[in-house]
Amino acid sequence: MPEANTTETPEIAAILNSARDIDSAANAVISGPQPEPAEVIDPAEAWADIPRQVGKLLCIAAPELADVYTEKACKQWGKDMHRVAVKRGWSTDGLPPEVAAAISTGGFLLPSFFVIRAKVSAARKARQDRAQAEAAAASPEAAAAAAVSA
Repeated sequence: MPEANTTETPEIAAILNSARDIDSAANAVISGPQPEPAEVIDPAEAWADIPRQVGKLLCIAAPELADVYTEKACKQWGKDMHRVAVKRGWSTDGLPPEVAAAISTGGFLLPSFFVIRAKVSAARKARQDRAQAEAAAASPEAAAAAAVSA
């Protein structure tokens, strides 16, 4: 059997490189786009989201609960809950995404509602105080009547 020619000319090397490039491009088209690797979530962290999100909502109404719903406490609960979930065969993704989204949305909406309500109330009170001051400046009798009606 004759030996293969091991001497490549620059022209042959260029042709072989072009063929490899074409082959690589064809394989990429054939295999199609590759999906991004899925995000790996620690199951204990997923379970810890439950008290973390509930705590956010409760702390809006009772800020003193912030000492109860600490990150450390939520993570410990998540670890403990994960062990129970494994034993019982429960899903380890914690809250369904819709519930987590609703709680997170409440975390934005409730404080916003309270701030806007307080600002509207303060604006009304300032308008009433201004009207009373203007009435008092106009006549003492009108000021007394405005104070009685308020």
